[in-house]
Amino acid sequence: MRQLLWIDSRGGLFVGVLVVPMAGVLSRLYGIPYQVVLGMGIANLAYGTYSYLLERRTRRPRRMVMALAAANATWAVLCALAAVAFAGQATAIGL
Repeated sequence: MRQLLWIDSRGGLFVGVLVVPMAGVLSRLYGIPYQVVLGMGIANLAYGTYSYLLERRTRRPRRMVMALAAANATWAVLCALAAVAFAGQATAIGL
């Protein structure tokens, strides 16, 4: 599990570190409002941080692992809803 959390946390942090400073450029490229792109970057940073903190623990309570799984499921639903909500204005890359 530690390796999966390592990949999970670094992936979230990496994407967040790239998206937050490039939110303006990505907003234009995706055809999605700046605030939405910035929010996605911040969400990735938060998720990556939580995943990293969970990875660093020697003991991982089940509730903390379940919270991470719930965050993944929630994020998938939010991304699907965003794709539907911005389908009329987003570029092909943005969708």
